Amino acid sequence: MSVEKDDKNRIGDKKSDKFSFEDHLKRRQVAIDKNYEYTRDYEFYDPIICGSIDGTDEKPHDHGIVRAISSRYVPNKGVNTNSTRTLFVAGLNFQTNEEALKKYFSKFGKIKKLRLVRDIITGFSRGYAFIEYKHKSDMCKAYHESFKANIDGRELIVEYELERKLKGWRPRRLGGGLGGFKESGQLRFGGRYKPFAKIFKTKLYQLKKRQNF
Repeated sequence: MSVEKDDKNRIGDKKSDKFSFEDHLKRRQVAIDKNYEYTRDYEFYDPIICGSIDGTDEKPHDHGIVRAISSRYVPNKGVNTNSTRTLFVAGLNFQTNEEALKKYFSKFGKIKKLRLVRDIITGFSRGYAFIEYKHKSDMCKAYHESFKANIDGRELIVEYELERKLKGWRPRRLGGGLGGFKESGQLRFGGRYKPFAKIFKTKLYQLKKRQNF
């Protein structure tokens, strides 16, 4: 399969003495923004495509993707927040409570609803939360400025909420999400923490598009 790659969307690989830290931040942000836009434009979620470094894979290449494909996930229909103004926050210290989250994230704007997900039996935190802002601009500001933020000694994972936007979505705990870390044994790419270039619309994408996946 021949794929025409758009090298203009890639982050420069050449080292330069003039390449400053500020340049790095700018280029990284471009990659982050492009990754989210292209993922959203797909209209559906496919673990193989989102787990591929350039979107050209057509077969699973790690156990996490196989687990995601084999799983069945239905978004919580009881959630009544506006998904276009909601952030998904993970990697929380299990001791972090609602007050600590509100104190940090309210500096970006007015929070309409904050839900720290807890175990229904023990009441203990499960390490992730959903935060809905009153205004979308505040949510976007929190998303950009909370990259690798630290609360209670833990580096946070802050993403847009996508489970109600992308058909077929699988969360990270089921092997899905927008990417992973090589250290975890999953050779995964994607997301703002492992940004890649433009996702190319592969034959797999076109097939699922025709089948109205």
